[in-house]
Amino acid sequence: LYCTETAPGKTRPTRMGNWIVNHGLSALILVVWMAINIFLFLYFYFLYDLGDEYIYTRHLIGSALSWARAPAAVLNFNCLLILLPVCRNLLSLVRGSFMCCKRSMRKQLDKNLTFHKLTAYMIALMTGNCDWTTKHNSELIL
Repeated sequence: LYCTETAPGKTRPTRMGNWIVNHGLSALILVVWMAINIFLFLYFYFLYDLGDEYIYTRHLIGSALSWARAPAAVLNFNCLLILLPVCRNLLSLVRGSFMCCKRSMRKQLDKNLTFHKLTAYMIALMTGNCDWTTKHNSELIL
C-alpha cells in the first residue's frame, strides 16, 4: 500500500486502489448476497421460533420447525438465483445496456459462473441442513 511519485503533482494508484477497481464490485455483490442469506435465515428462524401463531407446532415438535423453515427460506432464495447467472439472453441484454458504464460492470457479468457455483454451494449447505433437521427430528418423534 504505497504511492510513488511519477511526475510532479501526479501519483500512481496504490495496490489497494487497483484491487478495489478490479474486484470491488464482485466483493460488494458477495457481501450483499451473504447479508441477504443471513437476514433470511435469522428472520424466518425467529419468526417460527417466537411467533404466536406457531405456538402449538412448537409445543409438538420443539424448535425443529424453526430449524427446518429457516434454511428452507434461504434455499428458496438461492434456487431463485441459481439460474440467473447462466441465462445467456439475460446476460447479453444486461451487458448491452451497460455500454456507457465502466468495464467493471461488464467484467462482473463475465464472472457469472463463479456466482453460479457459490449459489450451488449455498443450496447444498442448506439442503443438508434441512435434511439433517428432518432426520434428527423424526428420530425424536419415533
